[in-house]
Order: sequence, then structure tokens, then C-alpha cells
Amino acid sequence: MFFGTAYLPENLNLETILNNNPPPFKYRIDKFQRIGSLLTEIPANNKELLSDSGFVPINAQILQSSIHDYSRYLTYFIENTIMETDNQYIKGQKSKCFRFTDQFQTPITPVVIDNKRYIQTLNTLSKYEIRMIKKYYYLFKWFNDDLNIDFPKANEYIWQQLKNNRALHIENALLKFNSYFLNIDRFNKKNFYFIVDTSVSRLHTNIVVMKSELRNFISYGGKNLVSIDMSNSQPYLSTVLLNETFWKKEIFAGNLNIYSALRKPHLLKQVLSEKSINNILSYIMLVRSAESIDNSGFEQYIHEAANGTLYQYINRQFEIISGHKIRDKKKLKEIIFRVLYTDNRFIGQREAEPKRIFRAIFPEVYELFKLLKKTDSTLLPRLLQTIESKMMLDVIAKRIAKEKPNMPLFTVHDSIVCPVGNENYCAKVIKEEMKKAIGIEPSLKFEYWSPENLKN
Repeated sequence: MFFGTAYLPENLNLETILNNNPPPFKYRIDKFQRIGSLLTEIPANNKELLSDSGFVPINAQILQSSIHDYSRYLTYFIENTIMETDNQYIKGQKSKCFRFTDQFQTPITPVVIDNKRYIQTLNTLSKYEIRMIKKYYYLFKWFNDDLNIDFPKANEYIWQQLKNNRALHIENALLKFNSYFLNIDRFNKKNFYFIVDTSVSRLHTNIVVMKSELRNFISYGGKNLVSIDMSNSQPYLSTVLLNETFWKKEIFAGNLNIYSALRKPHLLKQVLSEKSINNILSYIMLVRSAESIDNSGFEQYIHEAANGTLYQYINRQFEIISGHKIRDKKKLKEIIFRVLYTDNRFIGQREAEPKRIFRAIFPEVYELFKLLKKTDSTLLPRLLQTIESKMMLDVIAKRIAKEKPNMPLFTVHDSIVCPVGNENYCAKVIKEEMKKAIGIEPSLKFEYWSPENLKN
């Protein structure tokens, strides 16, 4: 969604630049503003880009849908040393990336775009987007004037963060600041968006993309909010994959198996054949039959994932194997990340040590995940995210909305967000529905959103 506001470097006066050096083509200033704003909008919606080189990928096909002669505008920006490019394009893998030159590496400022017709064109919803809003109206309806952010305090906080990050020489401190500012400014102006992606059906909103610390400034109707999160959510959800009933066509209690979890049946056929499913099922049955003999296999992994203690268990086992602990929590999480998200062939590389650690501790689980990623390395994470979105949006949030239609309700991927005072009820629903679908209860934690959390 585009809301009629572009976010540009505060020292970038496009009108003066264009008057002093007119482009050699018929142009519109609103298109220049739109392209320039993308260098902040894209990383603001994708936190992973905030830790990169500062270059921002711009998808040419998407850009062309709103600015058919976009290449002329980009060329003008580059020739006039307003932007620079890495000039690297790999078909189907990587878009060209751009960033502002050093001269325009400044805090951004909102710029109103006056062309109402252009804004209307950019904001025209697709049939799919309209269908998703109708489908999840019980969530969409709460994005209204009662949903607020304490903008002055949030703005003060990110300015202090910018000062601290610069003092510590944190990479891309300014890009991070600009992304945070864009998100809180949009929120403050009630420029809300509600998008369900077409790949794994995850819901993306202003709350989802918000830096977690900044959520402490959000309230609804003057009331503070609380997030009910699943501990170790991806490992927890992965335990259902170790259950042979998940891979059978027969529907079991909770109505969740491989066929019902993937909302697009053709996706299943593309990446996982019936033969592959049968191989996975055979392997699960083989491991299960051996568990009664040596008590190994899947059970320890399931136990730790359900209790939210998987990272601690891996650390204890790693200490037994190597003689020392992993003291950095991020490195512990990286072990799971590498196992779930990297290609099977990555195991032999030097950077794959976290993956080898997991294989040593949970060899049977690793082999199952390996089978899942045999033909497509992205299948496992996509499958887990699809299960997550199905459960949180279609089952848990839907039930809560039905039972408590007057309670404000939001989601942040694997979390339910509600006004303080309703958290125990929401936790009860999450545990009941997850146990029916996954087979075991998840471990939950409450995160109360309040500016008090940021005092230190």
C-alpha cells in the first residue's frame, strides 16, 4: 500500500534539482518521489535488509507496474549522483540494488505527493487482497482510529538509538533509524495496511514490521497490549512432522495433516511427490519402531521443543561433546536457523558447524529434515510457516474472535496480541488448539507492551 507520503532525505530538494537540471524526457516529480521513497520503504518492511550493505533491492517487474519508464528515472538519479547501484542482477535470484550517495545519507522527512490519481492507482487492491480482508475481517477491523502509538516518545527513543548506534559504529545506523521513523510515522498517521502473502499465507501489518522495542509505545483505546508468544515456535511446530499421522491422507483430530496444512494442493505436488511422502512416512515408522529399544529417536527433541527448552538442551549436549558452552544466545538460535533454512549440501562447509552440532545431537530428526529438503531446500521453512499461519489465523484467532467478538485482537506471526486482562483466556485457546493439531501443548510466554520496558 502507498499512502500519498514519500520519505526522502531531508536535504534532497527534488524540485530544485529538476529545475536546475531538467531530465531529457517527459517526467513527473511524483514518480521521482516514489522511487526515492522505496529506498526506505523496502528495508522498513524487511528487517533482514537492515543488516546488509545498505543497498536496497528494487524488483524491476514490480516497479514497472506503477512506473513503466522507471529505468529513465533511475538513470537520472545515478547520473546526477543522487543514487548509486551495485549493478548486479541475477535472473530469478537477485534484483539490482540501490542506495543514496553519501551526500544524501541523512534522516528522512515525509513529503506529501499531490497527484491524487496516481495515489489511487498505487492503492488499488487486487481481488486477492480484497478476498483476504473479507476472510480475516475479524482481525482487519481492529486497525482503526483506536489503535495508537505514542509518537513523541517513540520518536525520542529512535533518535537516542541513532545516537547510541553511531557512537558504537553500528552498521547501517542511519538506515535503521529511517526505517523505524517511517514505520512509526505511518502508524501515527493511521496509514495501516493488511497483507496476506501468497507464498505461506502469513499476515503482514504495521504491527508485524514494527521493531519489537517500538511496540511498547502501541496501545488500543488507551489500554496496554500483551503478546502471547510460543517459545521456540518453529522447533515446536516441527514436532508435528515427526508424527506419522501428519503424512497420511486420513484426517485426524484437529484436522491438520500435510494435505490440509498446505492450502494450495498444487504446491504440494510441485515440491513433494507421493513417493517422497511415502519415503518420509517409512522413515518415521522405522525410527518409531527403534525408539522402544534404545529410547532415542524423536522423543527428546519433541520434549525439549514442547517445553521451550530446546536451546538450553542443545547447549548442555554441546558442552558434553566439545567441553565448552555456547554463551551467545544468537549463536544458539543460529543452530536451528541453519538446520531449517539451509540446503542439505551446505553441511560440509565451514560455516555449517551449527548444522553439524544439531546432527550430532538429534541425528534422526536431522535425517527427516534432510528428506524433506531433498528436492527443495525451501520446503521445510515454508511448510512450518504455512502451518503457523493456518493455526494462528484460521484456527486460534478465528475461535477467539467468535467467542470474544468485542475484544481487540492482533497477530504477530506466531503470537496473539490482546488488551491486558485477556491474556490468560487467549493462552488457554492457544494451548487447546495447538494440542489438538500438533499433539502436544506449546510453552507460552507473556510479553507486556509498555514504555516502562525501555527505561534501561
